Amino acid sequence: MSPAARKALVFGLLVIGIMAPIYIGVIAGAGSLAAPWLFGAIISVSAGFISMRLAVILAPVGGIVSTFATMLHPYPVVGSIFLGLVAGAAAYTARRGINSVVLLVPLFASFALVAPPEVSRASTWLQAGVLIGLASMLGGLWSLGVMRVLVGNDMPKKPLTPLSMRGSVSYAIIMGSVIGISAWGVLTWAPSHQGAWLLLTLIVVLQPAPSDTFSKTFNRLGGTLIGVVAAGLISLAITSSAVSLVLSTIFLFVALVLRYVLKKPYWLYMTFLTPSVILIDSHGRDVMDVAAERLAATVLAALIAITIALLVKFAHDRWFMAPPQQAETNAPA
Repeated sequence: MSPAARKALVFGLLVIGIMAPIYIGVIAGAGSLAAPWLFGAIISVSAGFISMRLAVILAPVGGIVSTFATMLHPYPVVGSIFLGLVAGAAAYTARRGINSVVLLVPLFASFALVAPPEVSRASTWLQAGVLIGLASMLGGLWSLGVMRVLVGNDMPKKPLTPLSMRGSVSYAIIMGSVIGISAWGVLTWAPSHQGAWLLLTLIVVLQPAPSDTFSKTFNRLGGTLIGVVAAGLISLAITSSAVSLVLSTIFLFVALVLRYVLKKPYWLYMTFLTPSVILIDSHGRDVMDVAAERLAATVLAALIAITIALLVKFAHDRWFMAPPQQAETNAPA
């Protein structure tokens, strides 16, 4: 068996291991916690490509942040300040080159803050927050156990590119400010999955360098558009939630293989990840509505990100790259 085929097999078993509790939860009537479980799993698996230690740390951190985010759901000012601070702190980890993974914590917490799932067994926001946080944390810890059994210490490591102190601080300030202000607007005027997806997309596409922001934005736009169309077509042909869950698992597997085994472009990864997330996140909702929300939020976030990137590039070129002016002299010509 070739190394690529071996990796694909491991990812297949990993996806099955991650999704198995979700299937059990849906059958047991706890389908509303499927998304938090999957979010926690994604955080841990992504962190595992850097180090298992980071994954162990982020699993409970993600759960705790999701708990507080859920409890702050009705409060735009406090909620936006909280998410902005978490996003800024996560962006600052660019100093060590791990920001792309750590930012997954506020990324998924944005759903708990803006549009938390309705947990039928919870009578208060405190209970709902605890259950959602536990689902996220257990999803992460469970995935770590599955990874440990399947891979052991042979998990492929993602190369890190640390950012300078100055660049990390600037990135943290921009990320925290943009996400905080956007969260306030979303909580005030659009407390829905569409608003949460807007925050998620902003966190993903805002990169330390404007050129990287442009590239990530256009790749995500293209992949999301294709993925939304695919999810819409699936919803027209299939109405069974069980079949949709199976397809979601298959799409997630293909997305991981394309990204981490075959090293394909980001837009292709998004093409398969988008329908996977839409199908699992539309539990109890119309898939077409969820898909339309995703697309609209992605387009709006792309416009915001591109505008910010252009402003940052202009400011950088204007104040940091401009040639020094020669001093004027009174000497005769």
